[in-house]
Amino acid sequence: MFLASLQAIPASGAVRAILAILLLALVTTDIVLGWRQHRTFRTELEATPTAQRESVRIALLGRWIRMGVASALTVCLAVVLIPGLELAQLGLRAPDLASRLGAVTNSTVAGMLTGILVGAIAVAFITRRVLKNTSKVALAGSDALDPMMPRTARGRWWWGGLALSAGVTEEIVYRGLAILALAIVFPQASSTAIVITAAALFGIAHLYQGWVGVLMTGAVGFVLGNLYLSTSSLVIPMVLHVLVDLRLLIMRPRAESDVQESAVPAGAMSLTVAGRPVLP
Repeated sequence: MFLASLQAIPASGAVRAILAILLLALVTTDIVLGWRQHRTFRTELEATPTAQRESVRIALLGRWIRMGVASALTVCLAVVLIPGLELAQLGLRAPDLASRLGAVTNSTVAGMLTGILVGAIAVAFITRRVLKNTSKVALAGSDALDPMMPRTARGRWWWGGLALSAGVTEEIVYRGLAILALAIVFPQASSTAIVITAAALFGIAHLYQGWVGVLMTGAVGFVLGNLYLSTSSLVIPMVLHVLVDLRLLIMRPRAESDVQESAVPAGAMSLTVAGRPVLP
């Protein structure tokens, strides 16, 4: 098993300490900076004229993209520099599907992934059609996420960038590093205990979403962690993570206030009649 191979890695006390400190440092950074930056973002958003709020959202998304990339690069660099470790042990390898599904060809794997992607797009399209007349869809952490959701095409591109970044970088940190560090520090621990611990760290890192958001994010982390250990690779968890984050764009149809933000040019004044924007 992949986890057993990680737990069998010979590591000195110094290596165990480095991995544990790195993991705790990154998790703590995500908790503290995520909370502070989101709180500052909410304050700035409320103080910004409606027509200019999208720039505040984009600024936050940009900061979080840079933070995620920096964290993932730090993890990869540490693994490369620590003797006895390699990136494959971080999950940066092709999925090991043959041991799970028997002999499969590359075309079979490609077909499976294509089917998953097409199915996800179809479900997303149907969901959007069903919910198109709904001004808001209640999701875990929605109080924190709603103000962040983009209202313009440019903002949605930035959200897509954040989804792609988070899907890759968070998997490297919270599945790759977390499970590697836990496996080496606790070589006798069960796979369930390690996956639950990694999922708990992933959930608490999203504390800015509130405790319901923490629990739901942790549940997603548990599923992705098991998928990672089953395939010995972060590739499929990364793809699913990106899709999970992108679904927010689809499941949150634009409200009337969103139209106001995207329709009014920056610096222009707007009037509202019965809650609807009226351009001067």
